[in-house]
Amino acid sequence: MALSAPHSDYTSALASGMKENWLVQIYRVDSPSVSNSNFLGLSFKDVTITADAGGSARSWAFYGVITNKPTIRENYSIENSVVATSNVKLNLANFTYSSNPVSEELFGGSNKYVNHTVKIYSVLGSSTRLDRSLQIYEGKLEQVSHSLDKVVLDVVAYRPYHDITIPNVASPKKKFFPVVYGNFTKETSTDSSPAFIGDGVFFPSPVESATAGKVTTLVHQSLDNSSGKETSLHYFEKNATSEGNELFASLDSIPSASVTLGDGNALKTNIDLKREFKARPNSVIDEEERDKFANYASMIDGDTSTYGGYTEESASGADAFSATVSNSVSHQVNFELPSYDHELTSMTVTYKLQLVSVVLTMVGGANAMTWSIKVLDRTGTDNDYAEEYSGTEVAFNDTTASFFTVTKTVGDQVPDKIEMQVEVAVTNTTSPNAGTVSLANFELRIYDVAYAPKLIVPISTSATDKGIAANQAIRDIEKLYCAADGFTQGWYGGNASTLIQEPQDIIRDMLTRYAGFEASVAKIDSTSFTSITTNRDGWNMRLWQLEPEPLKKILDKVAYEGACPWHIRADGTLKYIAIANSPSADHTLDKNDFSDLDISHTPVRQLKTSMTIFSEKHPAEGRYFATSGAINNSTPRTNWFEDSSYVNKMQVDLDYLVANIGAAYGGNKNDDFVDWYGNFFGDVKMTISLNVINPAFYYMEVGDIVMFHNATMSPVKAFASEWTNLKFVITSISRSVGNLKVDLYEV
Repeated sequence: MALSAPHSDYTSALASGMKENWLVQIYRVDSPSVSNSNFLGLSFKDVTITADAGGSARSWAFYGVITNKPTIRENYSIENSVVATSNVKLNLANFTYSSNPVSEELFGGSNKYVNHTVKIYSVLGSSTRLDRSLQIYEGKLEQVSHSLDKVVLDVVAYRPYHDITIPNVASPKKKFFPVVYGNFTKETSTDSSPAFIGDGVFFPSPVESATAGKVTTLVHQSLDNSSGKETSLHYFEKNATSEGNELFASLDSIPSASVTLGDGNALKTNIDLKREFKARPNSVIDEEERDKFANYASMIDGDTSTYGGYTEESASGADAFSATVSNSVSHQVNFELPSYDHELTSMTVTYKLQLVSVVLTMVGGANAMTWSIKVLDRTGTDNDYAEEYSGTEVAFNDTTASFFTVTKTVGDQVPDKIEMQVEVAVTNTTSPNAGTVSLANFELRIYDVAYAPKLIVPISTSATDKGIAANQAIRDIEKLYCAADGFTQGWYGGNASTLIQEPQDIIRDMLTRYAGFEASVAKIDSTSFTSITTNRDGWNMRLWQLEPEPLKKILDKVAYEGACPWHIRADGTLKYIAIANSPSADHTLDKNDFSDLDISHTPVRQLKTSMTIFSEKHPAEGRYFATSGAINNSTPRTNWFEDSSYVNKMQVDLDYLVANIGAAYGGNKNDDFVDWYGNFFGDVKMTISLNVINPAFYYMEVGDIVMFHNATMSPVKAFASEWTNLKFVITSISRSVGNLKVDLYEV
């Protein structure tokens, strides 16, 4: 793709040889248009330009007073996925304008030019029509300086994000309402229906206040507790995990909707932060008789179809557990529990159990017996039977795996362990006593061990130790955690019901939501937007921002992590650089189209042949939930690095990207993050710089794909490669009047 397609007269003039002039419009109004004459026209030669075929009805004088040869530069950094456009400096003669030096017109007079729009057009040959020119730049006049005979205009490129920080809406207590994008998931555990937690996804919601029995937190938009606008808040149990998952417990007090707070929105929940949920112990403690229980880790792995076991060998060390009169034994296994904030008001422990394969034997004249296998919970201060299996000499049928729950008497803190004891007893009831009775081949299966604590901040107005501690606990809470989805499409023509998750949409929405870019009219290069939307399908992100940062800094990070380069084009529209897996050429050059060809390659130090990727940012602690381990591009590491075990390794922190991250080099460039940057930097690539001397290619722009005619380049190859097999992306363009220099990078 190239700059906006110029009029056919401009294209014809390119083909016949470039005799170029630049037209510069220095506006003195906020909203310039093609029909607006509120500008000062400058050029390299005096010329009168009409807007279109209407002639003098809309015509303007451009003064040929530019004395330097200004340059416009654009650079596309593939490494950072960032595009930058240069500023422009214009030197003018301090000519007479409206009977006074033009320096008086530009600053200090009744017309205001500083910080208004500047447009630059290229016109060719004898054309005097603006609609047959090519816009090559848009910016703003930043500064004017002058001497007696010279004026200098400093023009900065159009940057709608300039001097904007986000978030930028403060609460009454001068905290900021967060910026939030992406899909989030709440926990569903409640006091009346506790459930396992650990799968939720959240963003931090800053605490504004804790007063009048409510904790108030800040959110990004109005919420009504419908799907995607959930109002439930969560407390981070910072010392606890379950099955390796960190725990964010859903609070029992769920607001029906957000409330307006100053210029933003907030949620209110009860100050006691009551919550109840299920979890599994951290580990099986290496103490008591842990090794009497086979596969003990399976008791707490979260898979309720796998189990640990206790058998007759566990009970007796032999093939049967026997008695001539009576025999009993007990063995205990303990499970480690984490510590929790706030007061424990109740707790249950649940076991999933099954007894199978019980074989009863009576020998030596024995003809009657009783037996029992009991599971006892000794957690806390009391002993509770979870289940008792028992019988006589009658044959025993296998039981069905079932859940058994005991309610514990505990103190005001979660105990440090669950204590489970298995008791086995057998009695010979033969009368008179004779022979031996046995339990053989039995298996007690323990599928699951879990617990459910109910926690609360014990609110008190008294100056007791507990009341003081509770009040301090409330004061220490800086954030709760929300699972409402982020923003929906806010740009002009966007769908207000469509959730924003992918990088191209986040960029477009931020430019509009915070910089007003497409607030009232679409300003998008639709072709590139369609292409990048296809290429970045599924590259989902989650983004939250609590403290002000420059909007440009956040946009750049979204672009980098999403491999989604973008820029504001010369005509003021938003364009994405979308490079296909097998791109087609926008321009095909032969050796007569350019001069000063220089072929090189990327330096080895720029390679990225080994990445360790940290992703899924923790909403409470800033670290990352996921780590990839080293992802290596083995062949280039062997080819280019003598000690490949240690060098050219990088750590990548992905704060936003949560999908299509990648786990190996070698896929298509648009598959994922690793493959995108691996395609460009996983091995040495060719680079080319040249001057374009065929004016037919003057409307190239960064991101365009370039090929070369192999036949016209022969016999010289690009190093050892035939030109037929090579394609390049334009990474840099430098324009001046009648001159175009480009840098190319192999794709």
